Order: sequence, then C-alpha cells, then structure tokens
Amino acid sequence: MSAPSTSRTSGPAGDAPRPTRRSPARVAGLVLLAVAGALLAAAAIWPVWFGLSTVPGVLHALSFRSFIAVGGVAAGLLALLVLRPWRRTATGARRWWQTIVVTSLLAVGVGNAAVVAGRGWATGPVAGEPDLVVVGFNTQIGAERDATSVDELVALVTDTGADVVSLPETPREVADQVAARLAEQDRGFQVFSTRESRRPTSETSLLVAEDVGPYEQTDAPDTVLGTVRARPVGHDGPVLVAVHAGSPVRATGWDRWAASVATAVAQAAPTVDGTGTVVVGDFNATVDHAPMRDLPDGVVDAASAAGRGAEGTWPSSRPVLLASPIDHVLVDGNTFLVLGTHTVRVSDSDHRAVVADLALRAP
Repeated sequence: MSAPSTSRTSGPAGDAPRPTRRSPARVAGLVLLAVAGALLAAAAIWPVWFGLSTVPGVLHALSFRSFIAVGGVAAGLLALLVLRPWRRTATGARRWWQTIVVTSLLAVGVGNAAVVAGRGWATGPVAGEPDLVVVGFNTQIGAERDATSVDELVALVTDTGADVVSLPETPREVADQVAARLAEQDRGFQVFSTRESRRPTSETSLLVAEDVGPYEQTDAPDTVLGTVRARPVGHDGPVLVAVHAGSPVRATGWDRWAASVATAVAQAAPTVDGTGTVVVGDFNATVDHAPMRDLPDGVVDAASAAGRGAEGTWPSSRPVLLASPIDHVLVDGNTFLVLGTHTVRVSDSDHRAVVADLALRAP
C-alpha cells in the first residue's frame, strides 16, 4: 500500500491570500493628484506666492476672502457627502483620489478662514489719547448720483474728531462747503484738491485741521483717480497724502491698475527728516494683492496693525466680514503707534469710512 499523499490540492480553497498590488503608474497618478491638490489649495489661499494676485478673475475673488472660505468649506462638505470615501466599496485608488479632492477643498476653506480670523475685524483699541485722527472716505459724490451730503460729512468729521480727512470722489466745492460749516463750529480746516481727468470720479480732496499746523500742496504722481499730497510748512508734522488708485476693471487696464496701486503705496515712504508720512484713501486693493504687499520699510497698514485687517469697507451694503477691505491708512510705524481703527457707515456711498487713531511714538 502506498503512503498517503502529503501534497495540497490546488484550488481556490487552498490558495494563500494575495496582497493587493497597485501598479507603479497608478501610484504615480495618485501622488501627482495629491501634489496638484496641495498646490491648488495653496494657490487659493496665497495666490501672491504664485504670481496670481494681479491676474483678472483671481484678483477680484481674492478681494473677498470670506466668500472663498465659505465656498471652500461648503464645496468640501458637499464633495464629502457625494463621494463618501469612507464607504467599504470605495477601496484602493478610488478612496485615495476621493479623499484628496475632499481634503483639498476643505483646506481652501479652512485656510482662508484662518487668514481672516488672524487679521481680525473687531479688536478693541489700545489705551491712550491719539495725537492724530485720520479718516478716509470715498463719498461717491462724483458718481452719477450724489451719495453723500455736506451735512453727513460735517457729522463724520465732528463725531470722529478727525484731524485729517481724505475724500476720494469729492469735488473741491463740496470740500470747501464742509470746511466752511466746520469753521462755524470753531474748527478750521485747510482744503486741498486735485482732478486727474474729466471723469467726475477722478477728483480727490484733502481736509487738514488748522491746529495740526499749516500745510501746502505739492506735486503728486498720477494714480488714475486722483492723489493729493501736502507737506508741513514751518513745523515737523507728517506729510499727508489722500489717494484714489485706479479700479481693477478692463477700462482701466490690469497693468495700469496694479501700477496705480503701487504708486499710491510708494507715497507712504518715510521722509528723510523722520517726521513720518500718512497716506489714506481708496487703494482699490487689499493687502493680499501684490502691489500692497510690498510696503516701504517701516510702513504699516493701520487696520492690520490694529487687529482689524479683515474689516471690509466696500461695498458698504454688506456686513464688514463680507465686504472687501480696499480703503486703507498707511503710516510710518517708526513715527506713529496705531491705537485703533474702525469703519463707519456714513451715507448712501458704496464705501464705509475708515478711521484710524494714531499716537506719536516717544523719541
């Protein structure tokens, strides 16, 4: 009798389980997808790193980070519910690419939300008495309709205790009327203005309180929609500049818009004698756009320094978190300490006024 065979019968029941193997091409594809998702998320959070912050479409979306944050989170949650990468049937490569898509979308939303939260929008002021109160307000008087009245401007100056008032889209005659009304309240103001073209929106005015000291208007560069520059006469006050940069629209031209913003920002460069410079107005750009990220040495955006950099000013019809912070006060941080900033809804203008309280730093 022959010995019983010790060999195993081959077949499905006798086969050892085989590990799942992914082809090199599939693995490479997933890696590329993950890298692409990470790059796209990074570009949606910090377009300036990729040179995209001045590209049409991107520059407009970037002006409203809160919308990107909400949209990213909503899209990520929707993708999570639709794709459901946790399902048992979603195995292998499918689960990986679904996870990458969901993660990338959520990263866009959470990343932008973190930027907004980090900049703040409701931080209280620092204790101290301001030496200079600066107000910037695009009145929209020069538009098709007069959105702001003289009474409303007088009330704005009085209520804020403003020493310097930048008024884009405000004709000289209106600024003169405001100054005359304030003089009746025993607060004298000097008036300066410019108009860069026949367009009614290209006139910018600047009011400077007489108790700040005498000023004289000097030459200012072209910023498309009007810039007024005034220097102190016989005292060590700061150089004051009211700006209105070009709008990021096709009629202006994308390159011309970026150049006008850069020119407006350059006006904030510290003076040789160290008396400081204050530049305030409608920059038509946020601190996320490349021309506003390259601030001169020592210069700070007042709202960002005060912890309210996410407080929007345009359009005024939206809550501040859903508006774009395109109106700014730029100051020499070596000369001035920013005590606080806030915005004010003044009239039917499409802009909110931005108010900055500044204190001189000790020598």
